[in-house]
Amino acid sequence: MAVRHRAPRWRIVVVLVVAVAAVLFCGYIAACEVLRPYALACDPHKPAGLTAADLAGAYQADDGSRLALKSDGTLTAAGFRSGRSLDDPLSGSGTWTLLSDGAADDLYLSIGTFGMYLEIGGTRKEPWLYWSGEDTGFCQQKRLSRV
Repeated sequence: MAVRHRAPRWRIVVVLVVAVAAVLFCGYIAACEVLRPYALACDPHKPAGLTAADLAGAYQADDGSRLALKSDGTLTAAGFRSGRSLDDPLSGSGTWTLLSDGAADDLYLSIGTFGMYLEIGGTRKEPWLYWSGEDTGFCQQKRLSRV
């Protein structure tokens, strides 16, 4: 009578774990490739070569928030809902600074004692300002378009 050898139980477990990990990894890679265009749409990049002169102008959001960025680095805000408090929109004057390439953020606004970082998307000719935060949710930006 032939003796039948069975693989040790730990080898079976290892093979199963490796197989499950491979399937999950391949699924992750496939999902990343499928979702990549949407991820880039969630985080547009500052247009190459953008200058403060390109950025100067008036911007407005769907909720009526307005910012006017002047070429001298000053700004005027009207009904600007920053997300810090939707019941307390900011209005008044302040300053803005275009941050250097490679900085974590693109633009810094200062209105009174309030300061905020923004990102820039679009093109040099038609830039737009945005930020994502706890109040906007994943991939939902507060966007101010040039008017």
